[in-house]
Amino acid sequence: MDTDPKRRLFLKYLLAQGSITTAVCAGLITPNSAIASWPKKAFEATSIPNALQALLGQSETSTRRYATEIKARPHLDDGGTKITVSITTSLPDIDSITLLSTSNQTPLVACFKFGGRDVESLTTRIKMEGRGDVITIIKSRDRLFSESTSIDFSSCGCG
Repeated sequence: MDTDPKRRLFLKYLLAQGSITTAVCAGLITPNSAIASWPKKAFEATSIPNALQALLGQSETSTRRYATEIKARPHLDDGGTKITVSITTSLPDIDSITLLSTSNQTPLVACFKFGGRDVESLTTRIKMEGRGDVITIIKSRDRLFSESTSIDFSSCGCG
């Protein structure tokens, strides 16, 4: 007897959705436990050391070069300036990559957690309030490594 693969896939999907719905209705899964953590104190910090302390538990960084490169390209739009940031690194066992902007009122822009995996590159878009530095903090083996690049919007026709 041959089972239709589409039917089998549909039944698996239906069973999974039914299980999740039952768990939510029974109170076993709450929305707060399913949503990613939000480090409110770190995102509200107005200085880089305070943001790092609240987010990572330490603010002392090493500035020695560890084959980490940051490339940033500005993009202008109606709501402000967006920057495409590409980070490449050869550091092993990366716990997190944190992006900060010196031009923003609250410097913490984003934090990506990897749980000790090797990560070669990361590309994302961030928003900056004006020209300044984009600082990347990479946490690897309980040490913080810092690298920065300067962003100047005048090269793309703005101010």
